[in-house]
Amino acid sequence: MSIDSDHLVDASFYDNLTLGLIKILEKTPGIQDVELEQRSPCERALLSAWEQRNGCVLPDDLRQFYTSVDGFKLIWNYNYAGEILPVGNMVINSLSGLKKINCLKCQLDPDTPTFQDLDNFVKQNPSMKITTNNNSYGAKTKFFELDACQNAGKVCLVYTERQKEELFKLEESSIWFLDRSYCWHFLAESFSKYFRMMLVHLGLPQWQFLFTSMGPTPWVEQMIVLIAPHLLSDTKVPIASMEPM
Repeated sequence: MSIDSDHLVDASFYDNLTLGLIKILEKTPGIQDVELEQRSPCERALLSAWEQRNGCVLPDDLRQFYTSVDGFKLIWNYNYAGEILPVGNMVINSLSGLKKINCLKCQLDPDTPTFQDLDNFVKQNPSMKITTNNNSYGAKTKFFELDACQNAGKVCLVYTERQKEELFKLEESSIWFLDRSYCWHFLAESFSKYFRMMLVHLGLPQWQFLFTSMGPTPWVEQMIVLIAPHLLSDTKVPIASMEPM
């Protein structure tokens, strides 16, 4: 395994963080050049500044993640018939990269969805609700990019406003995938669960599409069959059954 870092963290930390995935990858036939980018913890003052600037509190598990390491990147290649292909890519943006996605489209950022896009999607998919209160996206909904998915879409931390009478928790967050057609797909009710999902899927390209109706491209399916065939049958869950807790 190759390590890129100016401030090394104890190797056992990453072994625990990745649930031993690095060793598994290194022993998997065809996988090579496993590279982990180690990073320093994020300063608590920066976390507080982010919350004040964006007007929302980081989920406890995500805050704990950033206090341990400022982002995550693990990549690996695959030897396919003698050709070395860059396949694995696991990324969690650094705190500075956890940027808000604006609510309006513009020519400079064609990937940004409008609230009309989101409202239309929710109306067309009544079984998919961002909150347990069955609210659609409102003006106070906030979206922050966790991973650009190599331009295949965006994994986002989504904050939604809850009913005002719930005095002790006015907002909740969950993890969603925004595809290139501006459709949202629920992935996990917490950052911790999403991170485990990313590890289970080995950072295979477009693995998030396994949780959409369209699915991954044929090339990606071929890679999954070669490297982790069990994922095609074990991880795809009907979207309608996946709602935040």
